[in-house]
Amino acid sequence: MKQFKKIEDFKNLKDDSIKNLSFEKEENDLEKLKNSFEEWAKEREENESDLRNRGHNQDKIDDLFGGSKIEKAIEEFPKLFLPKNAIESAGGINNIKSYESKKGYTVFEEKDDLSNPIVLLFRFEQKEETPNSLYVASFNGRPGEGIASEFFKETLPYILKKLGFKYIIGYNDNENLPFFTEKIGRIKASDLKEGQNIVPAHAKNLDFVTVQFLYEEDKKEWTKND
Repeated sequence: MKQFKKIEDFKNLKDDSIKNLSFEKEENDLEKLKNSFEEWAKEREENESDLRNRGHNQDKIDDLFGGSKIEKAIEEFPKLFLPKNAIESAGGINNIKSYESKKGYTVFEEKDDLSNPIVLLFRFEQKEETPNSLYVASFNGRPGEGIASEFFKETLPYILKKLGFKYIIGYNDNENLPFFTEKIGRIKASDLKEGQNIVPAHAKNLDFVTVQFLYEEDKKEWTKND
């Protein structure tokens, strides 16, 4: 298993250098893929700390690493973002291909299925003023397969905890708000205490902005007690 010990390993990373981390895994090999990601995240965290101690700012660190944590995670381990339900829906992980569009969408398609190729797509954003939050700007999973539920309740929280995030943010509407508040367990941003640094201060219509806490202690600390 390839491990990255130096900053240069990240900076000079090319497609050929990650072939040893083959994404074409069978389902029973997904745990190995998760373990390799944990090692990668740990190495990055240690190197980031060293760079900060040497006076580098975050922009310099991101430049050395080739992007933000979540961008690098998607680049390195795209299929780690696939819920098992999505894999099963496509008939196995070898039936899925992934790519990133020019507009920042990560798309997973079922190979050679022209009738309904999209299995899962998403687009993430990070706001400088809320560094512990990941904003899910867009998401679409094949309906009726439980993909969205598993993605938001299990798959994404697992990855984000490894990357040091604490919150998942979404802007919702009347149609999908009940899914996120009732099924996923998010709270409305309007129910956050004052002084929070979870949702950007300029966010509007807070009754339709939802927050998913990755740690229960943060939820207790920042939720209003009615």
